[in-house]
Amino acid sequence: MNEFRDSASFGGWDDAIPVNADDVVDGWWRILRIEKPWADMPRDDALGHMRRVLRELVNQARDPDHEARRYMLAAAHDHGSFRRAQRCRHEDLVCEFGLVLDALDTALQRTGMPSALIRDSLSALDPDLWLAQEAATNAWHHAMPQRPFEGDPWFKRLLGEPD
Repeated sequence: MNEFRDSASFGGWDDAIPVNADDVVDGWWRILRIEKPWADMPRDDALGHMRRVLRELVNQARDPDHEARRYMLAAAHDHGSFRRAQRCRHEDLVCEFGLVLDALDTALQRTGMPSALIRDSLSALDPDLWLAQEAATNAWHHAMPQRPFEGDPWFKRLLGEPD
């Protein structure tokens, strides 16, 4: 467990979000495991590609760069396609992403991080989480089984790049 002190820079926080992606996945799964449709799925199917999405989201928070964001969006795209193939509703997909911040909040609280820093961390992660949800939703709507590639116009727009 990290120590957070007011006298240390950033309250002892060194700009890296001190959370393990597996802790976030476990917290996310604890929320969803009793809900339909996830309760009726084998665990591997129920997780879909969210372990990859959350691992990349946490990595992006630790070391933000353009390539890491691409990996996160590709994982989210794969997750959206997977959910569509499972015949999950769009609302279920959105719900999954909506619960990520709750799971992150719980994981960060367990580290002993002060509330103000937790709020800042969640605020910093929110735009990337929104991008991931958009990538997953786009894949769900278009039911594209293949991964996006750099030439895809929607992928470039999502990253704020010109077509």
